[in-house]
Amino acid sequence: MDQLPEEITSSIFTIACTDDGRTAKSLLLVSKKTKRIVAPIQWHSVSLSGQTEFCGFAAKVSKLSEYRPIYHLFISDRAASEAYHPWSRTNATTIEELHSREETERVRWRHAQNIILEHAAPTVQTLTFLALDPRNSARRVGDMFKRVYPNLRELTLRVPPLQPLFASEPIDLTAGPFVSVDSDKSHLLPRLQRLHVAGHFKKTTSASSRIKAISSGVTHLRLSGIFAYPFARELGAELFLRGVLQHDVLAENPTNPLPSPFLPLSMQCIVIQPTNPTYADDWGTDHGEETIALLKTLEDAAEDPTQLLYISPLPKSFYTYDQAKEDWLSRVNGGFGCWKISETEGSPEVEHESPEAEQDSEGGPLPSRLGGKSYLGSLINSLFGW
Repeated sequence: MDQLPEEITSSIFTIACTDDGRTAKSLLLVSKKTKRIVAPIQWHSVSLSGQTEFCGFAAKVSKLSEYRPIYHLFISDRAASEAYHPWSRTNATTIEELHSREETERVRWRHAQNIILEHAAPTVQTLTFLALDPRNSARRVGDMFKRVYPNLRELTLRVPPLQPLFASEPIDLTAGPFVSVDSDKSHLLPRLQRLHVAGHFKKTTSASSRIKAISSGVTHLRLSGIFAYPFARELGAELFLRGVLQHDVLAENPTNPLPSPFLPLSMQCIVIQPTNPTYADDWGTDHGEETIALLKTLEDAAEDPTQLLYISPLPKSFYTYDQAKEDWLSRVNGGFGCWKISETEGSPEVEHESPEAEQDSEGGPLPSRLGGKSYLGSLINSLFGW
């Protein structure tokens, strides 16, 4: 490896480091020369889960002497081991101690998030943000939209299924510091093309604040975790008005009054996925099976099968940490990620289009342009003897 020109070595390492950061950490330990080459590119792809890791990375960013771009970013406010228990609380002997700890953690996270996103915003191209803590999710998602992301192409947001009364204020990107002309957020996300929102959709009042207000240029939209029948009806009504459906599937029982439009006008394809019907029943929504049936009907009525795609219900109650991480890594490595439709369900446009994200001149290409990580892994193994 030492015989190769540094330009070639740097190119190889650039592609090798498009994972969750583990490859870069390993390469930093190889030799002083390798460390010198890898250091500027080690943050091209970064995965941060839980407060300890998140705040620790923010401290590193604060001490950085030279700018290191971040192109692919995965954030979860819960560590992987805690991601399945959204209501878990820090152990405390008294309620006062509990509130004190939670407030301290809330302040630390907010400070760290501002540092990290301020650093990543100019260059980040794919971002997955899992706001799993129901007490703080609204504030954290809201803080995320306080800056411009000029190169962000793909965004996945995972928010808790319900906003309880004692949680932070409901997510509403059209209020407070987000107010702008027509509440349009395209100035914050001018290049966003693919938006995936996973969470709870009760009605379009919540959906519109999470979808329409985010960006007006989205071409691909995925909604995961739909379980409310009223929302499915309002979605069907708008899709018919948009000409996506051949006929009005709600003609015999129309929605009155019609909801305000909430789908991006630029949308070319929408992917819809209901939650598990058992999960819907657990939350007191007894229309889980009806919702699934209606969503299937919407796909059957589509004018163009590439415009509306239905995915079978989530295998678990919600879009999990593991699934989100897997989808993010897939996209980073040139795969289809959350845009892949299983072969048994048919896959018109999304699965067969090029998965490569457009790159800026200063950004490295995705691995798929050089045969993918499997090819690269073999090359590195042969060079290092791993």
